Amino acid sequence: MNNNKQGMFVLPDGRNVLFTFCLVSSLFLLWGFCNGMIDVMDKHFQDELHLSLSQSAWVQFAHWMGYFLMSLPAGWLATRLGYKGGIIAGLLLVAAARAWALINGRPMVMPEDVQAVFPAVAGHRLAGGARAGALQAQALLRGVAVP
Repeated sequence: MNNNKQGMFVLPDGRNVLFTFCLVSSLFLLWGFCNGMIDVMDKHFQDELHLSLSQSAWVQFAHWMGYFLMSLPAGWLATRLGYKGGIIAGLLLVAAARAWALINGRPMVMPEDVQAVFPAVAGHRLAGGARAGALQAQALLRGVAVP
């Protein structure tokens, strides 16, 4: 009789993934908190930026349309890089854009910062080589309007 009872977070090879589960769950909690803040900040946006109700509705519409518009590229990225690679690529892009903004004397990231570092960060993943990928990344950026 086998009395070895495996826990919910123990894989068949014996590795414990409880810490990983807690990390991903806490990120999901933070994501939910930030999404909840858009409703709270909406009234403050109206007051501080002198937005009408319809303009304020467009802010929320743009926020949620981001999920719709980015679902296909995100799916393509996930199949191309895998989920772990996609997450790491996104974090590298954010870190590189932040560093670029600081180098240029700005305390916050602007769309131009992301456009400046995107070919270097993602170029090697788009095509076979770094140079061809950077050219392809620059071509992609030309098709995207900066808000």
